[in-house]
Amino acid sequence: MGKSKRLVDIVILSFLLKSVNGQAIFDIETTREEKFFNLATRVMDTKLGQLTQMMEEQLTQKLDAIEKMAMAKMDNMTENLTIFNQTNQAVSLRTNTMSKELNDMKKQIANLLKREQLLTNTTLLYESKLSKNEELLHDLRDMMHLLTNVTTGKIRFFLRI
Repeated sequence: MGKSKRLVDIVILSFLLKSVNGQAIFDIETTREEKFFNLATRVMDTKLGQLTQMMEEQLTQKLDAIEKMAMAKMDNMTENLTIFNQTNQAVSLRTNTMSKELNDMKKQIANLLKREQLLTNTTLLYESKLSKNEELLHDLRDMMHLLTNVTTGKIRFFLRI
């Protein structure tokens, strides 16, 4: 602490010496010494005020620059968040639409499967009826054949007589 106090004292004395343009600060006369002390104090106050003002301006400029960067980043993040939300809504809407379309397609496929089953059952029914009709037709042919033979036999029988 002692070294830093001495360093501060040296800086202040150097500042005072520069402030009075190298003139002697202390004179033989006490009043003159007080005048120089008062003058040095006023100059020091003025210079410290200017230094403080300059530091405040620089600090304000730096803080303004930081605030502008922060605002730009926040605006960018807000814009990105808005875009994300819009994209998310679009994806959600598309997902809902696709889900509805998928459900509609499932219903259509179920209807097609029912129709196919109905057609298969109808085809089997017709095939069964066709098979019975073919059997009946075969039986009818056999009967006609038999009838033709009987009739021909009678005719032959009658012709023999």
